[in-house]
Amino acid sequence: SAIAQMTADELTEFERLMEVPDRELLAWVLGEMQARAHFDTALFRRLCDFNRSGAGAR
Repeated sequence: SAIAQMTADELTEFERLMEVPDRELLAWVLGEMQARAHFDTALFRRLCDFNRSGAGAR
């Protein structure tokens, strides 16, 4: 899984993202709102790219 491949720092970033209210995080991922600067990391951009690719959609 993608989580199993994350570094310790990436896991920490991911855990911080999971603390963001769902609606706010969704708006960031969908590009409806700009993410707060300290959350706009390489990991966050990878999550956004994954969403845009449709790879997670079934």
